[in-house]
Amino acid sequence: MASTSCRPPAAQWTPDQVRGDEGDVAGFIPTDHLLALRTPRRRPGTGAFHQSRVTNGCGHPVSPTPTIRYTTRMLLAVTLSALAMTLIVGVRYLIVSGAFAAATRLKHPGLYRGLDAQMRREIAWSLASAAIYGVPAGILAWGWKAHGWTRIYDDVHARPLWYVPLSVVVYLFLHDTWFYWTHRWMHRPAVFKAAHAVHHASRPPTAWAAMAFHPIEAVTGAVVIPLLVLLIPIHIGALGFVLGLMTVMGVTNHMGWEVFPRFINTGAIMGCISASGIACAAPTGGSGISRGPTPRRRARTLALAGLLPAAVVMLGAAPIARLDVGVSQMRSAKGSLRVCLTADPDNFPACVDDANAVTRSVPASTHALHFDGLPLGNYAVAVIHDENNNAKLDTLAGIPREGFGFSRNPPIRFGAPRFAAARFTVGAFPVSFKYLAALAASAAFAVPAFAQETPAEFDTNRDTITAGVAGVYLSDYEGSNDYRWVPAPAAVGSVKGYAFLLAGNRASVDLIRNEPGPVWDIQAGPIGVVNFNRSSLDSIDDPRVRALGKVKTAIELGGYVGIGKTGVITSPYDKLSVSLSYRHDVAGAHDSGIWQPSINYLTPLSTKAAVGLFATAEHAGRGYATSYFSISPTQSIASGLPTYNARGGWKNYSIGGLATYSLTGNLLHGWKVVAGGTYRRMLNDFGDSPVVSIAGSRNQWLGAVGVAYTF
Repeated sequence: MASTSCRPPAAQWTPDQVRGDEGDVAGFIPTDHLLALRTPRRRPGTGAFHQSRVTNGCGHPVSPTPTIRYTTRMLLAVTLSALAMTLIVGVRYLIVSGAFAAATRLKHPGLYRGLDAQMRREIAWSLASAAIYGVPAGILAWGWKAHGWTRIYDDVHARPLWYVPLSVVVYLFLHDTWFYWTHRWMHRPAVFKAAHAVHHASRPPTAWAAMAFHPIEAVTGAVVIPLLVLLIPIHIGALGFVLGLMTVMGVTNHMGWEVFPRFINTGAIMGCISASGIACAAPTGGSGISRGPTPRRRARTLALAGLLPAAVVMLGAAPIARLDVGVSQMRSAKGSLRVCLTADPDNFPACVDDANAVTRSVPASTHALHFDGLPLGNYAVAVIHDENNNAKLDTLAGIPREGFGFSRNPPIRFGAPRFAAARFTVGAFPVSFKYLAALAASAAFAVPAFAQETPAEFDTNRDTITAGVAGVYLSDYEGSNDYRWVPAPAAVGSVKGYAFLLAGNRASVDLIRNEPGPVWDIQAGPIGVVNFNRSSLDSIDDPRVRALGKVKTAIELGGYVGIGKTGVITSPYDKLSVSLSYRHDVAGAHDSGIWQPSINYLTPLSTKAAVGLFATAEHAGRGYATSYFSISPTQSIASGLPTYNARGGWKNYSIGGLATYSLTGNLLHGWKVVAGGTYRRMLNDFGDSPVVSIAGSRNQWLGAVGVAYTF
């Protein structure tokens, strides 16, 4: 039998391609030299941590074969990412369209009068389109964070600064080019009848019509940006600007009136800018309707459309011959530096299961490392200052006693940074990294990076209780256009893994214990709501609604189920969850049930600040509709409102956000301020009821600001 050579895999760099300024250390250093860099796992039933490492016959580490459990988790992570992006797209649409719809009512009162049914249809189609746009965006967002699929970069210095505005222009040019030609295709008779007619059903268009697409048309628009981020590099901030500008322009183009000054839409240059780069090449007749470009002009335009993005792609595609890593701010020249260069997000920062990682040990007196012949791709670097040469990062109570550093010097919060935070793209310029000397005795660097265990002050698994009080600005009754301030208590926490929530008139308990650490969170438990809607006439300003009489206070009891995941998008501590609850009135006020699906996302911005987004909807039974939204003949005579018989169905949808900032301590202990807001839209028979459509408003707002203390 032929002997097997134990040389490094062909995909790795050869030893002479990695060298230090000082010392002559040959060969690859085993990856367990950086074992302390890997995020530890707790052994079941013990307080100890263990590491797993798979090697081939030559001793080189290899990645384990994906298991069914891993595949399931990956699919769930992708699904949650797609849901999160769908929520973001939908909220972005509702905020921008809602703002311009409100501006229309102020600038041109009555312009949308009588178009309520059309606007409801536009919102429904647009929210369906949000899902079609959100799914591919969510998949790519997950792939960008987890595997570096896209050409998105977040280090503004990874490319020349002039490239940032250039990429914005290129993206807008290519997007408008794509839109121009697909829009022409949409006007072919068969395609128009099958798909584009949905968009043209808005006559006149309103601010809500921007995304009112048939699914076929939505797909043609949803694929262009995902395709571009796979091909053309763009900074994450520039991409956000492009998406925001596209949203604003899409809404303003459908408002039914011209929001921009006349000079924006007159003249050859401004006309081209406000329309489309390709559209500039299309001559128009006296009617202003495009006759289409001539063959020669079309060829010239298509050549321009191809050369511009090709130049941008080539700009970011050239491989670099050498990567320089600068090392500074070391407290001594004792021991050695242990370095890991990897392109595998799943094995950063330890490089334990990455057969293609470059791990290196050089004298601590080294001030620069050089990596030659790196192929194009995304990489991250981790460095530890192993002063005692014991091949690990020494810690005390979870706090590093030796120095450490990462590429791009990401902020250190609750643990080692993710690959995305340290990631850089190999380009035409060397990249230098600054070494951070983290001393255990220095409070400024007393953080649990590379920790084998987490310090108590940052222990996210310990019991916590946050209690506070808030001033809440809410409507007099459900559907009112009159508002008032009321105080409300709030408490949230987790004791021995069991979570609970008290928010004003709502309370719930999660009876399924949460496992410590970033895990899947299965949720189930009881929920209760005390519904004070129209139970006190003194709190209602509108005399017509007061004349309808008060309704008994409802006690709504039920349960909920849900699933959540920590460590989804921004950090190991953000959380995305979806849930479904049902509650039924047991006090005889309306004697019916309410279903409520919801999606929530919460992420810490630092150890002192966090923000969240949420969206919910409610489906109420016939009894609820009758009790609060129907008007009997007797009530009609007393109030002057017309009679109305409301039926059950979808009652509303809500979107909102919240933010908290710690005044003392951090998110896990001390005083903090909390603020939030919610927009709610009344739907169907509930929104059409005279209680809402005449005496109140379909648009409902809620705001809250308060203080709380975390124990």
